[in-house]
Amino acid sequence: MMEKRDADGAALDAAVTAAKDLIGAMGQSPVSGVRVEADGAVVEIQGEAAAPSPAPVPDAPEPPEDRDSGLVEVKAPTVGVFYRRPAPDDPPFAEEGDHVGEGGQIGLVEAMKTYTPVKTAQAGVIEEFRAEDKQVIEYEEVLATLRPASGE
Repeated sequence: MMEKRDADGAALDAAVTAAKDLIGAMGQSPVSGVRVEADGAVVEIQGEAAAPSPAPVPDAPEPPEDRDSGLVEVKAPTVGVFYRRPAPDDPPFAEEGDHVGEGGQIGLVEAMKTYTPVKTAQAGVIEEFRAEDKQVIEYEEVLATLRPASGE
């Protein structure tokens, strides 16, 4: 009887080892479940299907204008933490009063260790930053206002 128990234990160990390997692989694939059978031992694992990848964010959306003042709003391209500088010890990308060109970078939004540049849709002078450095921001939240360059 001891030989039967050892054989069953070995089969279960083999099934558990195979299941552990598959669990690691499941986290990197859209598979939502797995069933392993080895010498009569069965291990079944069910998980949630992987979420689809988010859609890419466009570089610079159409510039929304504040109708009363003629200012253009620079909005957040995604949810995350807004940074005005590329690194903690570096100077800001831009300051209030600075002239920036079309597509000029004025900050970064970090979400899950992914950095998305915040760019202007047109050239102009930065009137005001409405978001502080390291502030948690929402999608399309106004981060800054821009006075369009003359003739635009």
